Amino acid sequence: MDNRIKRSSNIELLRIIMMIAIVAHHFVVNSGVTQLYDFSHITLNMIFLQIFGFAGKAMINGFLLISGYFMIKQKTSFKKIIRLYLQIKFYVFVIYLIMIILGYEVFSVVSLLKTVFSMIKGVNVGFTATFFMLYILMPFINRFINNTTKKQYTMLLFILFFFYTIIPTFFIINDTFDEIGWYITMYLAGGYIRLYLNEIKLSYNKSVFLIAVNLVLIIGSILCLDVLKHNPYHMVINANKLLAVTLAVSLFIVFKNIDMGHIEWINKLSSATFGVLLIHANSDAMRKFLWGRVVKVVDFYNSPYLPIYAVISVLLIYIICSVIELIRIRFIEKPFLKRLYEIRIFKKLDETYQEIWG
Repeated sequence: MDNRIKRSSNIELLRIIMMIAIVAHHFVVNSGVTQLYDFSHITLNMIFLQIFGFAGKAMINGFLLISGYFMIKQKTSFKKIIRLYLQIKFYVFVIYLIMIILGYEVFSVVSLLKTVFSMIKGVNVGFTATFFMLYILMPFINRFINNTTKKQYTMLLFILFFFYTIIPTFFIINDTFDEIGWYITMYLAGGYIRLYLNEIKLSYNKSVFLIAVNLVLIIGSILCLDVLKHNPYHMVINANKLLAVTLAVSLFIVFKNIDMGHIEWINKLSSATFGVLLIHANSDAMRKFLWGRVVKVVDFYNSPYLPIYAVISVLLIYIICSVIELIRIRFIEKPFLKRLYEIRIFKKLDETYQEIWG
């Protein structure tokens, strides 16, 4: 997700918007407020929360599309893998210690050892661990794609989306969803856009219409399922659900075609997006502390000020986490990695990696 290439700020702006949407999603689903929903007495605040927090999984798709779009023609490196891993482990360990001090984690030698030595622990494991695995697999995937024809590539995506999206969306009892398989699917979709659909341009009116149709369908499905007293997020509850996919693809295509040049502050803020996720969704203890003790979402469920409070809370969390991540990058990551890259054994490992993938 954090690739060191100078991208146009249109994509970087999209990354910022998507991470804010993910924080909004967690404001709803991780705060315990959904337990207050009463489908026999639907309130405006209940509807607001459902709409405010629906986009989390779709935005994960967006990040995967971006990764596929850029990385399909790039090479990963051992340095980038280590950088990503150390970023994840830093927040796992630091926030674990903070949660112990605050009383949200119980210290034990076993939990400490797991935190220090496990590959990936705690930090929003579902996404982070799977994305880390995807990152390692990228050179294998890219090598495969480079030896695949357009027809073969198209057929592969058709098969994957049929089993991962169409069946789970419309045949509830037959859910074939799998994290790593799905992440590879969206990565491949991003690569396909780069290789074969990159010249497609949409007018402003068509772009707005494309996103509007997706939003209307999603909000409409939420309201209809409310009436039916079924899970209102069925069409977007997982990243592989149909409307979660179409929203992500439409947003990506629209922002890809926006010509806004390079805006330094947007790119700088965007570089902290993965850190925002690693901080605010770090662990169950962090979720209880942030949404239960600090933000206290449940206390505002019946408040007329809930919409304003929700927006302000999400923006503040995003900004604070971004500042923390930018400070970490400047004063911890850069000096540490500079020294790490100078170690002889590390240089040898990086050289070996480059020899393997050329």
